[in-house]
Amino acid sequence: MTRHVTIEIPAPYFPPVRDSKTGKYKTVGPFINSNQRYHRHQEAKMTKAWREAAAMRAKGIPGFGGQVHIIAHIYKPIDTYKFDPNNLAGTTKAMVDGLVDAGLFVDDSREYVIGPDHRWGGKGVPRITLTITELDQEEQ
Repeated sequence: MTRHVTIEIPAPYFPPVRDSKTGKYKTVGPFINSNQRYHRHQEAKMTKAWREAAAMRAKGIPGFGGQVHIIAHIYKPIDTYKFDPNNLAGTTKAMVDGLVDAGLFVDDSREYVIGPDHRWGGKGVPRITLTITELDQEEQ
């Protein structure tokens, strides 16, 4: 029997940061977007927060022994603009690393993990829902 696990990870809160050029405060995140240029310290904070959030949500879930396929559904508060879910690969990479930290996977290499494939989840509270499906030996 194929095993499916769904983990919903709410977006962490990031306080506003001061823009070095203008001196004004600007909002941050909550997603790590490949189209934005964050200062490396800010991006590291965001990566750590998403990684820890995923690890915390995965606590107590039994690990997978074989290969899995992950689909990431991204939810944002507005849907009135064009949005490319694949630009959030940095966010989901941090989350998968957190799942490895929690012991769900042996490693996040292609031997164990396919994806995550990014999908628009809909309008709502900022979050990412990961659907993890264990693959049968024939599918691998």
